[in-house]
Amino acid sequence: MDHSDTGLRAVCKSLTDVIAPALPADDPLAREQLGLIVHYLGFLRSRLDHLHARERFQLADARALAAKVRDAAQDASDAAALESAIAAADDLLAAPWASTRDLREGTARANHAVSEIVQSAPGLPAEASRRIALAVIAGTEDRIAMERAWYLPMGLDPAPAEVPPLENLLCRHAGHHETNAAAK
Repeated sequence: MDHSDTGLRAVCKSLTDVIAPALPADDPLAREQLGLIVHYLGFLRSRLDHLHARERFQLADARALAAKVRDAAQDASDAAALESAIAAADDLLAAPWASTRDLREGTARANHAVSEIVQSAPGLPAEASRRIALAVIAGTEDRIAMERAWYLPMGLDPAPAEVPPLENLLCRHAGHHETNAAAK
Protein backbone atom coordinates (compact mmCIF):
# COMPACT_ATOMS: atom_id res chain seq x y z
CA MET A 1 0.00 0.00 0.00
CA ASP A 2 1.30 3.41 -0.97
CA HIS A 3 1.48 5.88 1.89
CA SER A 4 2.51 8.95 -0.12
CA ASP A 5 -0.79 10.75 0.46
CA THR A 6 -0.71 10.04 4.19
CA GLY A 7 2.90 11.18 4.40
CA LEU A 8 2.20 14.43 2.58
CA ARG A 9 -0.86 15.08 4.74
CA ALA A 10 1.28 14.53 7.86
CA VAL A 11 3.95 16.91 6.56
CA CYS A 12 1.31 19.60 5.91
CA LYS A 13 -0.15 19.11 9.38
CA SER A 14 3.29 19.35 10.98
CA LEU A 15 4.11 22.50 9.04
CA THR A 16 0.78 24.07 9.98
CA ASP A 17 0.51 22.92 13.60
CA VAL A 18 4.15 22.89 14.71
CA ILE A 19 6.30 25.03 12.42
CA ALA A 20 3.85 27.89 11.75
CA PRO A 21 3.32 28.76 15.44
CA ALA A 22 7.09 28.69 15.99
CA LEU A 23 7.77 31.31 13.33
CA PRO A 24 8.45 34.81 14.62
CA ALA A 25 5.41 37.05 14.37
CA ASP A 26 7.58 39.76 12.86
CA ASP A 27 8.63 37.58 9.89
CA PRO A 28 5.78 37.86 7.37
CA LEU A 29 7.92 36.52 4.54
CA ALA A 30 8.56 33.26 6.38
CA ARG A 31 4.84 32.91 7.13
CA GLU A 32 3.96 33.63 3.51
CA GLN A 33 6.48 31.09 2.24
CA LEU A 34 5.24 28.45 4.67
CA GLY A 35 1.69 29.03 3.45
CA LEU A 36 2.83 28.61 -0.15
CA ILE A 37 4.66 25.40 0.74
CA VAL A 38 1.63 23.92 2.49
CA HIS A 39 -0.62 24.96 -0.41
CA TYR A 40 1.72 23.38 -2.97
CA LEU A 41 2.02 20.15 -0.99
CA GLY A 42 -1.79 20.00 -0.86
CA PHE A 43 -1.87 20.52 -4.61
CA LEU A 44 0.66 17.73 -5.07
CA ARG A 45 -1.49 15.43 -2.92
CA SER A 46 -4.43 16.15 -5.22
CA ARG A 47 -2.38 15.11 -8.24
CA LEU A 48 -0.55 12.03 -6.94
CA ASP A 49 -2.97 9.57 -8.49
CA HIS A 50 -2.57 11.23 -11.89
CA LEU A 51 1.22 11.53 -12.17
CA HIS A 52 1.76 8.48 -14.38
CA ALA A 53 -1.26 9.28 -16.57
CA ARG A 54 0.13 12.80 -16.98
CA GLU A 55 3.40 11.37 -18.30
CA ARG A 56 1.43 9.21 -20.77
CA PHE A 57 -0.53 12.28 -21.84
CA GLN A 58 2.65 14.28 -22.32
CA LEU A 59 4.19 11.53 -24.45
CA ALA A 60 1.05 11.18 -26.57
CA ASP A 61 0.94 14.94 -26.98
CA ALA A 62 4.65 15.19 -27.88
CA ARG A 63 4.17 12.34 -30.36
CA ALA A 64 1.20 14.13 -31.97
CA LEU A 65 3.18 17.36 -32.23
CA ALA A 66 6.13 15.49 -33.75
CA ALA A 67 3.81 13.95 -36.36
CA LYS A 68 2.36 17.37 -37.24
CA VAL A 69 5.82 18.88 -37.56
CA ARG A 70 7.02 15.90 -39.62
CA ASP A 71 4.13 16.36 -42.02
CA ALA A 72 4.87 20.08 -42.26
CA ALA A 73 8.64 19.69 -42.56
CA GLN A 74 8.94 17.53 -45.63
CA ASP A 75 11.85 19.69 -46.81
CA ALA A 76 13.84 19.34 -43.57
CA SER A 77 16.99 17.24 -43.72
CA ASP A 78 16.72 15.97 -40.14
CA ALA A 79 13.18 14.56 -40.33
CA ALA A 80 14.63 11.11 -39.61
CA ALA A 81 14.98 12.05 -35.93
CA LEU A 82 11.26 12.87 -35.91
CA GLU A 83 10.40 9.51 -37.45
CA SER A 84 12.55 7.72 -34.91
CA ALA A 85 11.03 9.64 -31.99
CA ILE A 86 7.50 8.97 -33.26
CA ALA A 87 8.21 5.24 -33.58
CA ALA A 88 9.71 5.13 -30.08
CA ALA A 89 6.70 7.01 -28.69
CA ASP A 90 4.34 4.58 -30.41
CA ASP A 91 6.18 1.66 -28.81
CA LEU A 92 5.99 3.22 -25.36
CA LEU A 93 2.33 4.17 -25.70
CA ALA A 94 1.52 0.62 -26.78
CA ALA A 95 3.22 -0.77 -23.66
CA PRO A 96 0.76 -0.52 -20.77
CA TRP A 97 3.52 -1.11 -18.23
CA ALA A 98 5.98 1.45 -19.58
CA SER A 99 7.62 3.16 -16.63
CA THR A 100 7.07 6.80 -15.81
CA ARG A 101 10.77 7.38 -16.40
CA ASP A 102 10.63 5.76 -19.86
CA LEU A 103 7.57 7.84 -20.77
CA ARG A 104 9.37 10.99 -19.63
CA GLU A 105 12.44 10.10 -21.69
CA GLY A 106 10.28 9.40 -24.75
CA THR A 107 8.61 12.79 -24.32
CA ALA A 108 11.98 14.51 -24.09
CA ARG A 109 13.17 12.69 -27.21
CA ALA A 110 10.11 13.70 -29.23
CA ASN A 111 10.28 17.30 -28.00
CA HIS A 112 13.98 17.47 -28.82
CA ALA A 113 13.35 16.20 -32.36
CA VAL A 114 10.65 18.86 -32.82
CA SER A 115 12.99 21.51 -31.43
CA GLU A 116 15.70 20.55 -33.92
CA ILE A 117 13.28 20.99 -36.83
CA VAL A 118 11.97 24.29 -35.46
CA GLN A 119 15.51 25.61 -35.05
CA SER A 120 16.36 24.63 -38.62
CA ALA A 121 13.15 26.16 -40.04
CA PRO A 122 14.62 29.61 -40.79
CA GLY A 123 17.03 27.93 -43.23
CA LEU A 124 14.21 26.27 -45.16
CA PRO A 125 12.10 27.81 -47.91
CA ALA A 126 9.64 30.37 -46.51
CA GLU A 127 6.59 28.19 -47.15
CA ALA A 128 8.15 25.21 -45.34
CA SER A 129 9.11 27.42 -42.40
CA ARG A 130 5.56 28.76 -42.28
CA ARG A 131 4.06 25.25 -42.33
CA ILE A 132 6.30 24.23 -39.43
CA ALA A 133 5.32 27.30 -37.39
CA LEU A 134 1.63 26.64 -38.01
CA ALA A 135 2.05 22.96 -37.08
CA VAL A 136 3.65 23.92 -33.77
CA ILE A 137 0.89 26.40 -32.99
CA ALA A 138 -1.80 23.85 -33.88
CA GLY A 139 -0.02 21.21 -31.84
CA THR A 140 -0.03 23.15 -28.58
CA GLU A 141 -3.77 23.41 -27.92
CA ASP A 142 -4.08 20.15 -25.96
CA ARG A 143 -0.85 20.80 -24.08
CA ILE A 144 -2.10 24.20 -22.94
CA ALA A 145 -5.48 22.74 -21.95
CA MET A 146 -3.70 20.05 -19.95
CA GLU A 147 -1.43 22.51 -18.15
CA ARG A 148 -4.42 24.68 -17.27
CA ALA A 149 -6.34 21.67 -15.94
CA TRP A 150 -3.32 20.31 -14.07
CA TYR A 151 -2.65 23.56 -12.22
CA LEU A 152 -6.30 24.58 -11.77
CA PRO A 153 -6.27 23.82 -8.01
CA MET A 154 -3.56 26.45 -7.58
CA GLY A 155 -6.22 29.10 -8.25
CA LEU A 156 -4.23 31.06 -10.82
CA ASP A 157 -6.28 30.50 -13.99
CA PRO A 158 -8.12 33.66 -15.04
CA ALA A 159 -11.02 31.66 -16.54
CA PRO A 160 -11.39 28.41 -14.58
CA ALA A 161 -14.87 27.70 -15.97
CA GLU A 162 -13.30 27.29 -19.43
CA VAL A 163 -10.86 24.59 -18.31
CA PRO A 164 -11.83 21.05 -19.33
CA PRO A 165 -11.81 18.41 -16.57
CA LEU A 166 -8.37 16.91 -15.99
CA GLU A 167 -9.69 13.36 -16.16
CA ASN A 168 -11.18 13.93 -19.62
CA LEU A 169 -7.85 15.16 -20.95
CA LEU A 170 -5.91 12.32 -19.35
CA CYS A 171 -8.25 9.67 -20.71
CA ARG A 172 -8.44 11.14 -24.19
CA HIS A 173 -4.71 11.42 -24.72
CA ALA A 174 -2.94 9.18 -22.27
CA GLY A 175 -3.58 5.76 -23.74
CA HIS A 176 -6.58 4.75 -21.66
CA HIS A 177 -8.17 2.94 -24.58
CA GLU A 178 -11.19 1.74 -22.62
CA THR A 179 -12.24 5.32 -21.88
CA ASN A 180 -11.16 7.08 -25.07
CA ALA A 181 -14.61 6.97 -26.65
CA ALA A 182 -16.33 8.35 -23.56
CA ALA A 183 -13.85 11.21 -23.18
CA LYS A 184 -14.27 12.42 -26.77
